[in-house]
Amino acid sequence: MNLQYLRYIAQISTLGSINKAAQTLYVSQSTLSRAVQAVEEEAGITIFNRYNKGVTLTHEGEILLKRVNRIISELDELESDYAGHINASDDEQTLFLGEQRMTLSIEAYNRMYEKYYKKNEYLNVIIKEGSRQDILRAIGNDDVRLGLLYCTSNEIMMFRAECEALNLTYTILDQQPLCVQVGENHPLAGRETVNIRELSPYPRVAFMDEDVSGINYCADTQRLNTNIVKKRILVQERGSLREVLIGTESYYIGTWYRFNRAGTDRPVATIRCIPLEDYGIKIYVMSVHRTGRALSRMERRFIQELQGIIREEKESKGVESDEEAEE
Repeated sequence: MNLQYLRYIAQISTLGSINKAAQTLYVSQSTLSRAVQAVEEEAGITIFNRYNKGVTLTHEGEILLKRVNRIISELDELESDYAGHINASDDEQTLFLGEQRMTLSIEAYNRMYEKYYKKNEYLNVIIKEGSRQDILRAIGNDDVRLGLLYCTSNEIMMFRAECEALNLTYTILDQQPLCVQVGENHPLAGRETVNIRELSPYPRVAFMDEDVSGINYCADTQRLNTNIVKKRILVQERGSLREVLIGTESYYIGTWYRFNRAGTDRPVATIRCIPLEDYGIKIYVMSVHRTGRALSRMERRFIQELQGIIREEKESKGVESDEEAEE
């Protein structure tokens, strides 16, 4: 039997919920469901009784779990006994992160570094920025271990297919409204919502690997609209994007997260994020890793810091935290 699947089952039993277990393990609910199904088929038993609010062990499941717990306990003890013979653990010194130009990811890393790794003798961190496809391929090739990506709600089925094709697992960390980002001096900066037609006189700024023919946040959302943008400004780095928004009457389609100087509460500049009222579309924030590979301690800490920042964002805007989206 797959040892990782057995660990999943133990965690589900402890929490009494596949959803809660998915949150603590940083894997998708569908991954846990498939793991349970695989073990059930191999063992020829039903492990959990499933209810709307959670799961309970069947009699056969209780018997299986007792043996699973013994196996896990012995393995953990074995690893602990021999851990001293291993040089600095990858869990404690290595982070290979791929992110889709997510400003909050850098702030999350900085917080994690200050809290856990500032005094480390060794540290090996690689942060790669790129498009969604670039990051997914990098994770699939094991060039990147953990990815942070965006995906719009109308593209979730395509995103799921891409992950399955590359044998990747994703978890939805947050969902946000689709927003227009403008500088504080933009003529529309005082609006509570913006209609897509009101943006037509203004330049659309986007990254070079994005499609700018519609209202898409990135190349993966180009199906949202087929309007032709009359004025466009293409940039390569998010620093350039910020400066263009501040200095011109340009706009950008993206998230509602603030632009902060990493590690402080002082905004780099006032960027207004205004909900786009034309479409009932949201942007998901995803973590992605290779299926079957448990996240390292450093990766789990990084995601915890990111989720903390997301909660702060919601609280600052008076928004209640969403439950993790169902698969």
